[in-house]
Amino acid sequence: LGADINTFNKYYIANFFNFGQYLGSPISSALLLQVDPGAPATFRMRGAGWAYVRYMLDHYATPGTEAGVVQQLLLDGSPNAQTAVENTFGVDFERTVAEWNAMLGVEDRTDLVAPVRSELTLTSYQLRDIYDVLMNGTSVSPYPLAPPTALQSANLDVPTTIQVSVAAGSGLFVRMNAGAGSGGTALRLADVAGGDLGSGAVPRLTLIRTK
Repeated sequence: LGADINTFNKYYIANFFNFGQYLGSPISSALLLQVDPGAPATFRMRGAGWAYVRYMLDHYATPGTEAGVVQQLLLDGSPNAQTAVENTFGVDFERTVAEWNAMLGVEDRTDLVAPVRSELTLTSYQLRDIYDVLMNGTSVSPYPLAPPTALQSANLDVPTTIQVSVAAGSGLFVRMNAGAGSGGTALRLADVAGGDLGSGAVPRLTLIRTK
């Protein structure tokens, strides 16, 4: 175990520390854009990009080919990361970003009522174990993704509004709590003025039931 920890501290801890910065505030960083909206070349940006590529390799690369796939991604030559990802992996960038973000909320959890889709898992790491155990004592332990409780009521029909700015390619995580007698719930995404989102916005919504 000691040798494994030394290997982790030497080769992996920096990536997980950077990624922890993203997990601590995912709405404030844009994934795989050239310019971070918070500040240029921030560590959270590096961590998010690294974690997304790791997710893509888990799902769309075969063992023994990962180094070549990463090289192909880096040398693609496309003017933006989105096109490079689609050329390299042959999948829709926006869909995989949405699934990657959803995965962050459910990966390595033991309290879910049913298994999650394979697209919302990792095969290389168990994220919560990494942060809760190997990152213990650092500023990003335990697992730093902590969604705010937006609705905590016996009746989710009570109107509640959350107003946030979410960077492109990032995600907003919200926890909703309800009593056993709660009725139906409607969710609406709107712009800051309360109107419908413009045609340029393509939000993706994933609902995860934990109980």
